[in-house]
Amino acid sequence: MYRIGELAVLANISKRTVDYYTNLGLLQPKRSTSNYRYYNECDLEILQMIEQCKLLHMPLCAIKELVETKREAPNADQLLVLTKDVNQRMQQLEQEMSLLASQINSLSEEDQKEIRQKLSVQGTTLLHSLLLLLPYMQEKI
Repeated sequence: MYRIGELAVLANISKRTVDYYTNLGLLQPKRSTSNYRYYNECDLEILQMIEQCKLLHMPLCAIKELVETKREAPNADQLLVLTKDVNQRMQQLEQEMSLLASQINSLSEEDQKEIRQKLSVQGTTLLHSLLLLLPYMQEKI
C-alpha cells in the first residue's frame, strides 16, 4: 500500500494530480482509521494507463469509462466498443501526424531532431501498449 506521495513518485506525476484523479473517481484509495489514503498496485496500474491514454489525447470521460471497465469484469460488447474507440483515435492521430510531417520538414535540422526524439519516446510507449493488445486483436481478425 502506498501513501499519496509514494504513489506520485512511482507514477512520475505530482501529488496534486493523484488527488485530482482521486476526486474524479478514477482512483479509489482505501482510508485508514486516521483518514489517510492508501493506494494499491491496481491504482498504480490505473495511473500508468491514464498517462498512456493522455498521450493518445483521450478525453477524461473516455479514460474514466476505461478505468471503470478495468475495475469490473468487462464483457465482450464493452471491450468491442472500447476497441472501436481506440481504433478511431488511432486513425485520427495518423491523420494528424501526416499533416504534421510536412510542417516538421520545413523546420531546421536541429528542431526536426528535437521533435523526432520526443515523438520517438511517445511512440515507443504507444507501441508497447499496442503490442500488449496484439494477441487480442489477432483473434478478431
